[in-house]
Amino acid sequence: MNAQRHIARAYPPRYTVRAVTAWAIALLNAYKPALPASPIMAAQREPAADVAFRRLLRACVTDSVHRRQLGAWCTAKANPADRDLSFAQACKRNGWSEKTAERNVDRSLTALVLALNNDGVEGGRPTRYPGQLFRPG
Repeated sequence: MNAQRHIARAYPPRYTVRAVTAWAIALLNAYKPALPASPIMAAQREPAADVAFRRLLRACVTDSVHRRQLGAWCTAKANPADRDLSFAQACKRNGWSEKTAERNVDRSLTALVLALNNDGVEGGRPTRYPGQLFRPG
């Protein structure tokens, strides 16, 4: 008789908070190096990873203010030496409470991590959101 071997399940890779944060900082930095201004390069300005991340961000973080706060935080983290781009300055300029904006950034990053690690992602939209235990309906 042939003994059947146990086949180990191959789980999808899990994303850590550190990896998603680094990805967000790299892709949401507002001050990227400028590409040559030509019609051909304008069409290729955003790489596929940037477009995919922005789609995921729109699906997971529905509030536009939270997305703007995350973008300001990522720009401040990518350029720590520039005092004009600090997160505190961005909060003052936009009229946000700094503590609330930091909480919103944490919530946004948590939503991204949960969506990437959620096994029930359908078409880029997570079936469960942070704080929501059961799917409505």
